[in-house]
Amino acid sequence: MIIAETQRIILREFELNDAPAMFPMDSDPKVLRFIGTPPFTELSQTETVIEFVRRQYLETGFGRLAVVLKATGTFLGWAGIKLERSPVNGHRDFYDLGYRFLREYWGYGYATEAARASLAYGFRNKGLTVINASVDAANGASIRILEKLGMSRLEEFIEDDCLQYWYEIRTESFM
Repeated sequence: MIIAETQRIILREFELNDAPAMFPMDSDPKVLRFIGTPPFTELSQTETVIEFVRRQYLETGFGRLAVVLKATGTFLGWAGIKLERSPVNGHRDFYDLGYRFLREYWGYGYATEAARASLAYGFRNKGLTVINASVDAANGASIRILEKLGMSRLEEFIEDDCLQYWYEIRTESFM
C-alpha cells in the first residue's frame, strides 16, 4: 500500500519480495557504520526484518516504509516513523524518524525527501504532535538531513560508547 509520494519517490509498505533488493544495504558495512549492528550475511535476516516491520504496521499503525523511485519502482532504501517502545536516552513510547538507503543512492536528496514526506504523513495523516530522531554525533550527513527538516537538537547522550544527539520536531514547527 502506498503511504506517501513526492515528485520522485513513493513510500509504501514493505513486501517480503523487497528482501533481495534490500539485502545489499543490510550487508554493507559502510551503510551500517553508524547503526551499531553487524552486516547481515544471509538474505533470511533481511526477510526477518521485513516480517517484523510488517507486524509493526498491524500492531501500531506505523513502521518503516520502502522507498522506491516513482518512475521505475527501483528500491532505494527505507524511511519512516515507528513507535519506539524500548528506552532511548531515557525516553520510551515515542515516534522515531529513521531512514537508510543503498549507498549508490546517497547524495541525491532521496533521504531528505523521504524523511520530509514521512514527517508530513505523521503530522497530517496520523495526528502526531512530536517526532524524535537520534543520530550518532559522527554521522554528519544524517545530522544535516535532520537539520534541513527543521528538527532541533535537544540533548546529547551516550549509547554503546558513542556520543548521540537527540532531535525533535513538533507539528507547529513543521507545518
